Amino acid sequence: MSTIYLIRHGQASFGAKDYDYLSELGMQQAEILGKSLTDRKQIFDAVYQGTLRRQKQTRDQVCQCFNKQGLFFPKPVTVDFFDEYDAIAVWQYYIPEITADNPVLKQDLKTAGTNKKAFQKLYSLVIDRWLSDQHNSPKCPVWKDFKDCVISGLKSVINNHGSGKNIAVFTSGGTISVIFQHILDLSDKKTMELSWQIMNGSVSRIKYTKDNISISSFNETAHLEITGNKKYLTYR
Repeated sequence: MSTIYLIRHGQASFGAKDYDYLSELGMQQAEILGKSLTDRKQIFDAVYQGTLRRQKQTRDQVCQCFNKQGLFFPKPVTVDFFDEYDAIAVWQYYIPEITADNPVLKQDLKTAGTNKKAFQKLYSLVIDRWLSDQHNSPKCPVWKDFKDCVISGLKSVINNHGSGKNIAVFTSGGTISVIFQHILDLSDKKTMELSWQIMNGSVSRIKYTKDNISISSFNETAHLEITGNKKYLTYR
């Protein structure tokens, strides 16, 4: 039996011009994770990461912790299978429709860049429409295509590594939730609701054999909680 560690990136730069960049807090979360892994002498046989900067930066912080302790850390394999869906494209495609249907929401839109509650209210509506739509526009990704890509990547990792392996995957919340959907046969709506519970810098683990995939843990944050500082417990 082998274990895949699904690691969500640290906090990105919400509200900034470039979201795909770890905030200072995100860097700290990744470093705390790295120290936790090295304290228990965790060894990985392979490391994968998506192509997004926040995923790579999280991996880099963890790698530095391994290097400082003289522990082996494999060269990462970068694949777009583990990227997050393009949330900006989805938002830009659907938000005009949603605010046109309900003009009252335009007030929330004015503060969405800095007000996380207003953003989540609108984002939930955007995602609901995205999941149910069967559009065919090059301006917006298709939910089914995203899911198929993630599961293809998961199967590729499993096929590439035999039994008794420990594999780290540095990825994002949407990607992790789709993998759990695949294992638990969740609805699309429940899958997205699950993704919003996955915390920055968290670890979820799945185990696999030749014939089976199962869940070992979900959304582990003990390494962040043990600091006693609630600021490290973030979702976005």
